Amino acid sequence: MSEAMSKTKTVALRDATLDELLYFANTVLGLNAPKNSKEDNLRGKIMMAHDGDITVPPDLSEALPSETATPATSVRAMKPGSSKDDPRVLLNISKGEKEGEERPIPVGVNGVVMLVPRGEDVEIPWRYFLAIKAAVKTVHTQNTKTGDMDSRDMPSYPYSVLRMPPQEDIDAWHEREAQEAAQAQKQAEKQAEKRAAVA
Repeated sequence: MSEAMSKTKTVALRDATLDELLYFANTVLGLNAPKNSKEDNLRGKIMMAHDGDITVPPDLSEALPSETATPATSVRAMKPGSSKDDPRVLLNISKGEKEGEERPIPVGVNGVVMLVPRGEDVEIPWRYFLAIKAAVKTVHTQNTKTGDMDSRDMPSYPYSVLRMPPQEDIDAWHEREAQEAAQAQKQAEKQAEKRAAVA
């Protein structure tokens, strides 16, 4: 976990500023709320997904995503995130033949966006590799013999893996993620119990 994520402050939802609401909605809840969101609307969305106060870094100037993307030749998260300690995958994403398919790919994980250039050998954190790997599109073609429509899933962004991290690093990462998910589940259950007791 990065230093920015480990130091937080608690803010009452009704008192939170727009920047604090945006940070919590996008980084913690993964809502992908735009920067021009209205505070009341954003509070409502957060209340639907979260109960109670919110936690944010003391200095949001370092935590909020940048308005402008990083140059296409670099692969960095637009916000410092917990992917810092991820195993790294070296890959090359193919450029497409259609217009616009030479541009960098924005890959989002839990509200944190990384621009990954195409046609270059780049090293990316494991969680972003999993997101690219999971991105598929369904292609429909007509069978010339039967006239039926066939469909098959293909990668949205064809890529070649040039180097994978050691398996023990991958296993350790998945174990850490499972532990964090279990802790989050316990917290959610405690909050549900509190709500049930009040009701």
